[in-house]
Amino acid sequence: MSTVPGSAGARLEDERLLEEQEDKPVLLDASYVPSDTALIVQLTGQLGVPSSHVARGLDLLIAQGIFGCQLWMGKTLPAPCIEAMERAVREAYAQQHASK
Repeated sequence: MSTVPGSAGARLEDERLLEEQEDKPVLLDASYVPSDTALIVQLTGQLGVPSSHVARGLDLLIAQGIFGCQLWMGKTLPAPCIEAMERAVREAYAQQHASK
């Protein structure tokens, strides 16, 4: 789990990154700017961990929003509603960060 700002460019020594890991390491990187932090690039690019084992900050932000909405409403949201919320957030993110 990493909560280091993406702009910090944080990396770990390759040996330490996978220390005490089973064959399926997972990374939760809470930073969402940039989408692919230095730690994500290190894990997926250099160490060959599948990107399906990485939760990016935007993924975590969307999940938090969905959970909060369901908690507020007191019920599970229908799948089309969740899909629309996720699509809207991803489109807004892409527009905001396209020129950066």
